Amino acid sequence: MKKEELLKIGLTEEQADIIVQMNEENIGKIKVEMGVRDALLKHKVKNIKTVLPLIDFDKIKNGEEGIFGIEEQIKELKNSEDTAFLFEDDKVTGAKAEESGNGGKKPKNGKMTYTQMCRLI
Repeated sequence: MKKEELLKIGLTEEQADIIVQMNEENIGKIKVEMGVRDALLKHKVKNIKTVLPLIDFDKIKNGEEGIFGIEEQIKELKNSEDTAFLFEDDKVTGAKAEESGNGGKKPKNGKMTYTQMCRLI
């Protein structure tokens, strides 16, 4: 609510100032929390509720250009042996063509021998 609206309903100027300040602080906290959640999702966190308690919100600042201080914390969590499992792995896994058992060559005419099929499995 705006200060003018609060004054119209009969609050004193001091009470209105306190309520306006509390609203601004709450909005700032909500912006920070939503920015943290957004950053965690961008970094492919597996479970936000598990990671949020590990974030030091005192180190995060809400500026005009966005949220500052979260990227460093996420990077630390992703690189830590104790917490890296909380994020999806960015690496693509699977066999490379040269590791497929047939030297990376495709069989002619789409036909494979039994041995070639076993190597692919």
